Amino acid sequence: MYFALLCAMAFGVQSTHATTYVKGYVRPSGDGLDCGGNSTTCTQFDSSGSAQFTIDSFGVISTPNISFDVLSYCCGPVFPSPGLSPFVIDAVPLDLLGIQPGSVLTFVFAPGSVPDPNTSGTSFGILGCGGTILGTNTGAIFTAALAHTTQNAVSTICTNVADVNTLIPGNGTGSGNSVSFALAPGVPIPQQFAFSFPDGDLPTEIDVSAGSVVVPEPASLSLLAAGLLGLGALRRKRTA
Repeated sequence: MYFALLCAMAFGVQSTHATTYVKGYVRPSGDGLDCGGNSTTCTQFDSSGSAQFTIDSFGVISTPNISFDVLSYCCGPVFPSPGLSPFVIDAVPLDLLGIQPGSVLTFVFAPGSVPDPNTSGTSFGILGCGGTILGTNTGAIFTAALAHTTQNAVSTICTNVADVNTLIPGNGTGSGNSVSFALAPGVPIPQQFAFSFPDGDLPTEIDVSAGSVVVPEPASLSLLAAGLLGLGALRRKRTA
């Protein structure tokens, strides 16, 4: 009983500085207009870029250059009022990171550049495809909800799955300069898998791990060790 109580005390300690990131589902789609003037819904391709990331995929470290698309969109169902400034996002493919069902995906940012939690679900999260290019299984983001009928694709860097929200069943957790999302264990990872980030707020490192493990803090370990020593002394006293 003493041991169980001590373990509960030691392993139940949680950080009070964690921030909740609502599971994101960014799906830019517009009406075919560019994002100037008073367009209420729009999507446009701005440019493409490339950045070097440190990738830790199940303990295997690499530093590849990953190409991404820079997209503007405004303003969708969240901000339908005309005249608002468009959001600019960086669409980053994660297809080749070895992500598996149940993996924990952690983005590590430079100090001071962690995305605001309020952007979660608007410009930071899983980037969904608006449909598929006619005659193919390739998902794409289009300039309008029905643009796939005219093949007006903006980008194919997106997540091609029927229900993106099932990939992350819970909220993300931000702590320090990192944000982690736990993927659903029973949902297959789509071949096209991408995240979007507020433009200019790309992570410096992306980690993929098998799952979350609660690691006790040093103070908790000291408490556990002291308790075990005390328990041992109590047992020796009883047998004396």
